[in-house]
This record gives sequence, C-alpha cells and structure tokens, in this order.
Amino acid sequence: MPKQSSTNGQLLEKMETFLFSLPHVFATIQWGGKAYKLPDTKGNKSKPKLFIFSTLGSDDDGSYLHAEFKLPLQQANDAVEKYDWLNFSTFGNWAKNGWCSAKIRKTAHLKPLLALFKITYENLPKPAETSEPKTAKRPSNSKNKQQQTTSSPIARKIDRVMDQITLPPDDEAFDRL
Repeated sequence: MPKQSSTNGQLLEKMETFLFSLPHVFATIQWGGKAYKLPDTKGNKSKPKLFIFSTLGSDDDGSYLHAEFKLPLQQANDAVEKYDWLNFSTFGNWAKNGWCSAKIRKTAHLKPLLALFKITYENLPKPAETSEPKTAKRPSNSKNKQQQTTSSPIARKIDRVMDQITLPPDDEAFDRL
C-alpha cells in the first residue's frame, strides 16, 4: 500500500507540473479536490472556466488519481472507447457534453491522460493577452533620444521636472531638500 500512495502522489505531482506549465491555469480547492481553471476571456479570475477537477481516491482495487475533464464530444467518444481507465462522467448531465472521468493507477496511463488534457485546454477560450504599455518618446539631454514606457501625462511631467533638478553631490544635502 505505501507504494501505491507514493505512486499517486507522483502522478498528482506530474499532472500538476503539466497543468501549471500551461498559460493562465490556476487551481482552487473545491468539492473535496482541486479544480483547475482558466480566467474568463477578460482575464477575470472571479468568473473562471472549469478546466479539470481532480481528487485522490481508493476503492477495492486500491488507490488512484481521479480526474474529470471535458473533450469535444466525438473525441470523448473515441477516448472512452480506446482507454479502459476512462469513462464518461456520471456527474449530472456532464457526459452528454463530453465530460470524461479518468481513474489512473499506473504511471504509463499518465502520458495519454496529459495528451487528453492538452486537447481540453486547446478547446477552451483563453484570456485576451494584455497589451504592452504605450511608449512615448521624449528628448533627453544627450544626443540620443530615449523611449519612455509611461504614457501618462502626469508621469511625463514628473520626468521633465526630475530631469531639470540638479542634485547635490552628498547624501546629507539631499536629505535637506
């Protein structure tokens, strides 16, 4: 039995390493397990999209890693037919929408499971990428022009004033300013 627990811990660790390598994925503790989610298309984590739900469990055959995830319906049908450790979800009406339920007991099953997770991830809407801050050009005291990453008029004004200030050479004089 201790070896099975160790294997489940390793399976969970490898699964999480894969999931957290995908952009935007985060997890919450929920329903007695972990829910892996993506922020909504605006990047808001308060209204996330459920991606995968996982728990560790045990039954008469021993312990296992359990994961629920959604595939496009045809791919879900094909995967359930192909893998004996994969079934349709029994939760509510999830099965008719392509939700699958995996019980992984062997490390060899992890690679195909992660490939299915990748399909799930690729079929979900992702948050919009944040745009780079606007750049504003300003002349400097040197011959070269510098680019400034701040586009705020207030920040530009502060920069202009700071460029005009001549600081005293010693620290004590600076503290008296």
